[in-house]
Amino acid sequence: MIQKLHMPDGLQSYFNKAKVQHNISDITGEQIFWECMQRVMWQMAEEMGHNVTRETRDYLDNMLRLAVDSVASKIPRRIRKEYRMLTDEERDRFHKAVRALKQDTTLEPNVYTAIAELHAGDIIPMAHFGASFPGWHRIFLLIIETALRLKDPAVSIPYWASNLDAEMEDPTKSIIWSDRFLGNGDGFVTTGPFADFKIYSMDSFLTRNIGSSGSLMTNEGIHNILSRNHTAQIVSPDAPHKYNLELQHNTVHVWIGGNMEDLSTSAEDPIFFLHHSFVDYLWEDFRTRQKVMGIDPETDYPTENYGSENHAPESALGFADLRNIDALSNYLADMVHYEEIPTCTRTRPTCDSKYLRCDVTRSYPVCVSLSREEVEGETGSDADICVEAQLTRAVQNTFAINQYCDIRKWAYIPVNIVLQRPPEFSNYKAYPVFNNRPVKTADVFSTISINKTISKSLAAYPNCKFTSSVARKIYVESYGLNYYGKYKDFTILDQRHALSSATTYLGVKSPESNFTDVIVYAFDYCGRTCRPFCLDRSTNPPKSSPCSGVIRITPDLPKMYGDNYAGAVNGVWSAEHADDLPEVASHPAFITFYCDYSGVWPWDHEIQSKNKIRKNPLPKQRSVKPILREASGSITNVVFKMKARKKQNQVGPNSSNILRKHSKPFTTNKNFRKQTVTPAPKRKPKIMLIDLSSVTTRPPRNNKQGPTQGRSNFDNNRRNMFGRRQSLPNKRLFMHRNIFQEFQTPRMTPNRGANRFRFQDNNCRLNPGCYLPVPCSPCVYKSRQRCRAPSRLIAVCVNGLFMLEPVIFNFMG
Repeated sequence: MIQKLHMPDGLQSYFNKAKVQHNISDITGEQIFWECMQRVMWQMAEEMGHNVTRETRDYLDNMLRLAVDSVASKIPRRIRKEYRMLTDEERDRFHKAVRALKQDTTLEPNVYTAIAELHAGDIIPMAHFGASFPGWHRIFLLIIETALRLKDPAVSIPYWASNLDAEMEDPTKSIIWSDRFLGNGDGFVTTGPFADFKIYSMDSFLTRNIGSSGSLMTNEGIHNILSRNHTAQIVSPDAPHKYNLELQHNTVHVWIGGNMEDLSTSAEDPIFFLHHSFVDYLWEDFRTRQKVMGIDPETDYPTENYGSENHAPESALGFADLRNIDALSNYLADMVHYEEIPTCTRTRPTCDSKYLRCDVTRSYPVCVSLSREEVEGETGSDADICVEAQLTRAVQNTFAINQYCDIRKWAYIPVNIVLQRPPEFSNYKAYPVFNNRPVKTADVFSTISINKTISKSLAAYPNCKFTSSVARKIYVESYGLNYYGKYKDFTILDQRHALSSATTYLGVKSPESNFTDVIVYAFDYCGRTCRPFCLDRSTNPPKSSPCSGVIRITPDLPKMYGDNYAGAVNGVWSAEHADDLPEVASHPAFITFYCDYSGVWPWDHEIQSKNKIRKNPLPKQRSVKPILREASGSITNVVFKMKARKKQNQVGPNSSNILRKHSKPFTTNKNFRKQTVTPAPKRKPKIMLIDLSSVTTRPPRNNKQGPTQGRSNFDNNRRNMFGRRQSLPNKRLFMHRNIFQEFQTPRMTPNRGANRFRFQDNNCRLNPGCYLPVPCSPCVYKSRQRCRAPSRLIAVCVNGLFMLEPVIFNFMG
């Protein structure tokens, strides 16, 4: 059984604070959700038994003393370069030093892991979410860099300027993710210098999911940060996202994914230190500009609004006896020298690296990383050529629950996604045709729009490219609330349509041993969140209403989940036999996400607690406000632009068609070639049924119904046809066809000049004022040949315009 819960008070307080600090027009909803969940997950990691041993503490303090003594002893300071600016020898020596730390068992389980695990548990709120963020990580870099220099004194930690990759069309194809640099970024890391790195905290292996969400650092974001003057203007909690160094750094963690996406395991990936080396480079550039403006960077620490008490100026930094304000010391800053990030100009179109190129096609030339294909000649697979790589790349989950990885401990729940057409998607290039002329001022899909307000100012990731692709990837993610674990997957929808839906299956902890509390959320690849709706089975019929996204899963009936992926699929789809058409359950998923781009804050407690289910249902005769309406640039409006005379048809107050007030029907006169349009008569639309069995010669004559009888039957069943869909009556609609004999009988060609768009009165029994878009039968009416039509057709005439309804199609050839 699955039931909805209110969001826990602690987590709700984080979202309430985020609502005060941020606006989803300035920062993506996914970033807000990620930060709030990281504030919860570090506490779970702490409960898993995370602690730093006395031996590790002594080792870290010793590394810090060695770093300080190296300055006093006039040892050459560390020179940090951009990763791609290293020579091949320098890069190989850095890789070997990292592997040497991984193999050094002086500390348990090894020196590298012991240092990396410091960035976990209760250290997270000291190093993040406040003003001491840049200073804490500066000291952390000095410590591990000193440990690396014990293996090779010439080694310094390079910085990875991810903005050089953000300028690429597809950053996931960067040379960074090759054997020469960091290894592969899709799934378990099995190539490169850090292949098969063991993650001892969960007894697993290093994992990445690059490009699944998030964003890299951008030139614009860096420019915004460096445009500020004081530290308080670029650090949390008061700095806006546009200028916030930590928030922009967070998106890179999410973009890399895997172990980097969780702050408590992020340092297990060596790219963590390259990324934070770049953050430190930007901070030092900011401090250098402060000195030019006469601001002392050593004392420019926020005295108020610095975050929690862990970030107070005089609070302990967590290393030796240092305070937070001590990390701003020029003495520590002078220990490192940063070489400038590569740049180029039109007069000097080079970036001084064989792994970078100068893009001079832009208004301002920039250095851009080369792709693996450009350097190594790597080509994509056939699947990547036919389908966009972003759609084919899977998400590799670790299946870790409380730091133990085993898929058998997981269950799967179905999750529905309802997608409203994104506001930026407007060009489909599917043009309508009127009177044999294509109309390129409108298209087929744009004739329908959503009857609600859409926010076009929702924040999106900078690398989110609004392309004309019809596929929209929606990610779904679960975070455990009574267990330490997360799961991520996605589904793909067709964003051409005004509304589309899909079902995916999300992993959660199996509730067999104990109930599972989990929060589920969804977002598109631009970082814009979707609103959760939970099913209420106490109503008749069951109805979904807004909820918090927090659910509890128990083994009670109805089960509503699968013990594995196959069980979840079988719970949604069922068929008696293997060859039968699978049928979907009436309410297969408990939780549904509506991606409507409405700009509503999805974690508002008032919206979650409001009960929108009506106790007294509306009377049946009352019409429901339509979700869809005709767009302003619809096809019917295009007809007017084609100089066709058209007037809006007035509908009587008793009309039963709830969409009629938005449509503008028209009728054509008999002179078809004049391409004129006359207004429909101002009357209630008449609908009648015409039996075409006399034309198709099916069914036999003794079972044939006359037009009067057919209309009477239609009037009796009219409510069933246009109300609730019912199955077809069990009647013999067709006689046996001798296919072989039909193909042996030659067909007669129609006479030149025969009107194939008009049924003859004596054959089809149609009102001569109505037209059909296709012939009633493929045979020639003037010939006396028997008519063998491909199907039995029902023609419905509405306001003088006929529409064909095929009951059963059986086309051959």
